Amino acid sequence: MQLPSVTDPYSRFQAMTREYSRYSRSAGGMSAIAGGIACLASFLAGVILPATIELRAVLIAVPVLWLAGKQWMVHRYYQRFGSVEEQVTPTERNFQRFFIAFTAVISAAIVGFVLTRMVPMGKLPWDPRAIGYLAVVALLPLIVWRWLRTPLEFIVGVFLLCQAAVAFTGQTYAFGPSTVMFPLAAIALVVVGWRDHQRFLRLQTEMRAFVAARKPIP
Repeated sequence: MQLPSVTDPYSRFQAMTREYSRYSRSAGGMSAIAGGIACLASFLAGVILPATIELRAVLIAVPVLWLAGKQWMVHRYYQRFGSVEEQVTPTERNFQRFFIAFTAVISAAIVGFVLTRMVPMGKLPWDPRAIGYLAVVALLPLIVWRWLRTPLEFIVGVFLLCQAAVAFTGQTYAFGPSTVMFPLAAIALVVVGWRDHQRFLRLQTEMRAFVAARKPIP
């Protein structure tokens, strides 16, 4: 989407700044594309391939690599002209609070249930698989609060982390009515990411032209 055509330099600068600030938070661009592809790959690998130690290690590493790459893209690429924080609307803030609260409730319920089955309350022994599973589930609300800012990022990110959690136990998610939403969300995130990246390329051209026009002629 092209920025609105305005003749007032100040209004034009404001419009570009608002658009640019989106890439600090809600517009993922290439990191959204990467997240969607990672979600699709993780889902299909879990459905099709046997849950070997190597595959489980990859599934555990994928969300960590994506979140790290996501932050790198924000700071080193999409905000390389300077850091501008996007202003969060009340609706977006309420959605974010809902995501965090929902995730916290589910995570607490799962952790509490698992703990009742572990020694000393239950019979299951403590081992690296159980510790890894509980650690990922317990960290979910924090990760949602800190890094998953949009509904599509929330769905894709939570799936990647849940896939990593169950991979610790030697399992993966199967295809079914309850999981079909994840590849659909992944495809949608790729489309949105591609659109946002194209908008950024146009914005970058606009910004450079604006700066060049403001430079004094020697």
